[in-house]
Amino acid sequence: MKSVRVKMIMISLLVAFAFSLPAIAEELDMKFLETGEPVVWTDLNGNVKKAKGSILINAPIDECWKVMIDHNAWSEWAPGVKYNRIITRMEKHVIVEYGMDMLLFTAYMAEDVEENEQEKALYCRQLTNEEVKKYREMGFSVKKPNCTKDQHETHKLEAYGDKTIWTFTMDMDLKVPVPKMVENFACRDMAPAFLKAAKARIESNSH
Repeated sequence: MKSVRVKMIMISLLVAFAFSLPAIAEELDMKFLETGEPVVWTDLNGNVKKAKGSILINAPIDECWKVMIDHNAWSEWAPGVKYNRIITRMEKHVIVEYGMDMLLFTAYMAEDVEENEQEKALYCRQLTNEEVKKYREMGFSVKKPNCTKDQHETHKLEAYGDKTIWTFTMDMDLKVPVPKMVENFACRDMAPAFLKAAKARIESNSH
């Protein structure tokens, strides 16, 4: 009977430890974020390139949200964005075109950006060639994507006291083979550079 009781206690402790792991991991991440540097993970396996990063911004969430949804101003502060423009708005969706400096060339892409104010998040999806054609038929000048076959991005804000955590996630499926240095630049260099620039932009405006 005693051995059964001991086993039950051990199982309970293991279960409790397992459920505490996310909290421990989150606490460790916050220690890194408190330094002001972005925490970034990348995966360059196969054709799908992924990057996810977070940074802690010394400003309230509403100030961060204003910068996040000011699409026409991204080229003023986001590194690598040579130009960007709003093509049209449809309720909570904004069609935005970008020109990105990818070291050896300029990558063009148009995205359907859903602005979710309740979640303080942007959900971005690259337009397909068929959608580009549809917008051209509607009279809008839209460039076809010349680098990525598909790309999804999420920008999400989370309040952390009187500060804000900005998390950026990108899934990129390349359209054509590109040098490894370009792949690395897109995921390993641009993601942290973007987060640092967002932090600098918002904090400079908040003082």
